[in-house]
Amino acid sequence: MAAPRVAPMAAPTVAPMAAPAERSISEQSFHSDLRDFGNNLYASSFDGQGTSSARNEQNEAQSAPSEGGSGRKHKQSHIGSALEDYVEFKKSQTSKTLESLNEKKKRAEEFCFEKCADQVDSINELTNDEKSYAMELFESDTNREVFMKTKNPEVRLIWLKRKIRALAANSA
Repeated sequence: MAAPRVAPMAAPTVAPMAAPAERSISEQSFHSDLRDFGNNLYASSFDGQGTSSARNEQNEAQSAPSEGGSGRKHKQSHIGSALEDYVEFKKSQTSKTLESLNEKKKRAEEFCFEKCADQVDSINELTNDEKSYAMELFESDTNREVFMKTKNPEVRLIWLKRKIRALAANSA
């Protein structure tokens, strides 16, 4: 007896989304975040560890009776767990952004103009004219950082005088 013939399933069709140019910035950000979240969720499902929602779904599927009628409850549970995972993803993303901002703030404070000016004022080998040029040098973040990170005071003074000479030559 021949086996019954099964028709192949057609791939689901997806309605086209609005073009990115037609979306607001917040919509673009949301869709981008959702896409990143989906990619992370997909990748973690296949890395051997899986996600908590994937494990929950497996447990629910095994413990749920095989009778009909529980499909809607299962779908709501799936959506709820996906939303929980998305919220955790956004919390993690926000946490990383805050850490980055705090690091930038700490760095800005470490190499602030005021600290550099105090250091220059304490250098007796510089004339007031040279100190005024140094203030102009410290408009640059890079110059402030180099100046503050140079530990050897003699090297710091040589570097500063060389920069002051170059700045004075360009000003004249």
